[in-house]
Amino acid sequence: MNIFMYLIRVHHVSKTCLRRHVMQQLRNKYIQSVVQKKVLTQRQADDWLLRKFGRSDSADDNWELTVSVDIPEDLLNAVLIEDSMDSFYDEKCAKKRKKLRYHRTLRSGKCPICMCIGKRLVSIHPCCHLFHRKCILEWSRWQDVPTCPVCQVAIYVDMKSPSKKRKRCTRKDLAVSASASPTTTTVEAECLL
Repeated sequence: MNIFMYLIRVHHVSKTCLRRHVMQQLRNKYIQSVVQKKVLTQRQADDWLLRKFGRSDSADDNWELTVSVDIPEDLLNAVLIEDSMDSFYDEKCAKKRKKLRYHRTLRSGKCPICMCIGKRLVSIHPCCHLFHRKCILEWSRWQDVPTCPVCQVAIYVDMKSPSKKRKRCTRKDLAVSASASPTTTTVEAECLL
């Protein structure tokens, strides 16, 4: 004997569509998926609604649709697991690449991220730990606020647009920037060592 349970979901659709029409089509879509023993996940239903009816950027211009569907208990458990995996991957998806503040150094050695020896390392600010440039840039993509993998200090991010020409930091640059701010000079001097 199958035990049926309610699956309750909330979706948002543009108010340009008739609410009753959208609800009927959405319920039919859910019922079809239950008959096929493959219940739609929250993401699949949202994607289908977006393609078919659209959605506005403003929350006031969207209908909030609450749908309840009777589904067997075993299917409900499977759908809840898939929904939790979808939300997990949404949180873990790569963010846009950030413009980290780092200086090239003359050092080559072992990178703490990839554990490979070779290539020149870059020094990040403010902690001055050394990494391969590609490694630290990839590391920072997975975080909202990039932190150093070694000491967990927030890495400085440049807000200005990236320049076309890159240059290596030298001791002359430090002398010029000494007049600007004495605190950053100490940090940069330590990074160059």
